[in-house]
Amino acid sequence: MIEGQKGLLVFDSIDQGFAGWLKSQLGQMSDKPISHVVYSHNHADHVSGGEMLEADGVRYISHELARDSQMRSRLKTRYADTTFHEGLDIDLGDRRVELRYHGPNDGRGSISLRVPDQALLSVVDWVLVDRMPFMDLARYQIDGMVHSTEQVLDMDWELMAPGHAGMGGKAEVRNYLAYITQLRDLCMEHVVAGTPPEKAADLIAADLGKVDSFRALNQFDAWVRMNATGVMDQLARVEGFIDPFPPVGGTLD
Repeated sequence: MIEGQKGLLVFDSIDQGFAGWLKSQLGQMSDKPISHVVYSHNHADHVSGGEMLEADGVRYISHELARDSQMRSRLKTRYADTTFHEGLDIDLGDRRVELRYHGPNDGRGSISLRVPDQALLSVVDWVLVDRMPFMDLARYQIDGMVHSTEQVLDMDWELMAPGHAGMGGKAEVRNYLAYITQLRDLCMEHVVAGTPPEKAADLIAADLGKVDSFRALNQFDAWVRMNATGVMDQLARVEGFIDPFPPVGGTLD
C-alpha cells in the first residue's frame, strides 16, 4: 500500500479474505481513504476480491490485457475501470506512482509499479529475489521474463519488492537474471541436441549448480530439474520442434 496526500493506493487485492481484513484495518494505518486499486496482472491469487475495497471515488486500474483475461475467465473481482497499453502515471498529490508494461512474462498484462521518491519498484511473479522460479515455470514465458527483467534493471530504483520471496536490490535481481538467462540457454542447447529430458535435466542442474549464487537460491535443489524440463518443453514448442519435453518422471501419453 502506498500513501499520498490524495489517498491510498493498494497494489493487488489478493482475495476476499485479505481485502476485507485490509479494509477493516485502514483506520489504524492512515487517515486517508483508498483512492486507487491497481492490479499487477490477471492471476486470481493476486487480484481476486477487489470488490471488497469498493467505495466512492476509488479508481480501479490494470493493464488492458489483464482486464480482458479477468473478464474472459469470469474472475470474481471488481474489474478495472481504467486500463492502459504501455504506461500510466498516477498523481497522489505529493507522490507519483508509475505503472509500466514490459511485454509478456508471467500471466497476462503483468506490470511494474515504481515509486520514484522512495526508489521502490514492485513486480509480481516474474522477478524473484533469492528464490527460484516456481517449479516447471508452466505459467511463465521464459524469453519474456529475460527481456522484462533486463528492462527493469535499466530503471531507476534501489529496492525491489516482488510479490513473492524476499526484497532486495539490483545485485539480487542481476543474479536472478543471470540464472534465468543461463537456464534458457542451456535448455535450448539440449532441445537442439535432442538430449533425453531426464538426462538433460541432470546435466542442466549440474551446470547451474556450479554457480554458488544460483545454488544459494531458495528451492534450488527441489526445483532446478523441474525448471529445466519445463523450459525445455516450452522452447521445444515455441521453436517448432516436433516432440515436446515431458516433466521429469512424466510421459507423453
